Amino acid sequence: MNKFITTAAVLLMPMAMFTQSDRVQCTETTQHNAQCKNLAIVGRNICWQHDSTYVKPVNIEAIRCSGYTKSNTQCKNKTKHASGKCHHHRD
Repeated sequence: MNKFITTAAVLLMPMAMFTQSDRVQCTETTQHNAQCKNLAIVGRNICWQHDSTYVKPVNIEAIRCSGYTKSNTQCKNKTKHASGKCHHHRD
């Protein structure tokens, strides 16, 4: 009996590892009339490429830190933080 349970657990474990969450495949078709292979947006049935209301997130460019080191030279780290300072110079 114990050997059966162990065997069943070993066989069923890989299936549990590859199950997807609540996301489903996009229902739209491509230009070649094949089903889109992208995952749909959570709560919808289409992916970001087929959603006409999708807005691409704004990419913030990294700038050089405006802080100064102990030797009174400008910091060479880059940051995307709104303060313009890297993690070493933020309060």
